[in-house]
Amino acid sequence: MAQGSLCSKGDERDTQVTQELVVDTSVFIVSLIDEAQLDDDDKKRRPLAISYSDGLEKGDYLVHLPMIALVEIAGVASQKVGAGPTAAIKHRLEQWRRLGLIRLYDLEESRMRVATDLVMQHNKSRKRSLSAPDTTFVGLAEELGITLVTFEKYMGEVSQNAVVPA
Repeated sequence: MAQGSLCSKGDERDTQVTQELVVDTSVFIVSLIDEAQLDDDDKKRRPLAISYSDGLEKGDYLVHLPMIALVEIAGVASQKVGAGPTAAIKHRLEQWRRLGLIRLYDLEESRMRVATDLVMQHNKSRKRSLSAPDTTFVGLAEELGITLVTFEKYMGEVSQNAVVPA
């Protein structure tokens, strides 16, 4: 797993080792929206999801995301909690990005090809398929050689880099 220093020059934490991850939308949604808006399964996952967002804020994690992640997070959050809370989530994600806690990646041609191949290989049925955004998370984790943390079980079945925490 890739590791390195997250902190900027002059920061007392310069020597801190940071775990680099790709974190799926499912984890961000469970950690960032109000618990009352979650279903029972997501309520059970919430402490774990919050441990990732708290770890991100403490500098324990550097999260790599495809740019589509911000759109997907906003879309899912908007459906679950409406525009007001979604604006707050968007602001928090932007803060993390500005602080260097999240790195965003464009969908350049090579990534598009990988994502296209993945979506064609893994669209077996509605219950056993990867969405187009899912393929960008899987492809990025594979490209960087780092772990993809997700609550989507099927992503764990199609990618050796994916971890689906219990």
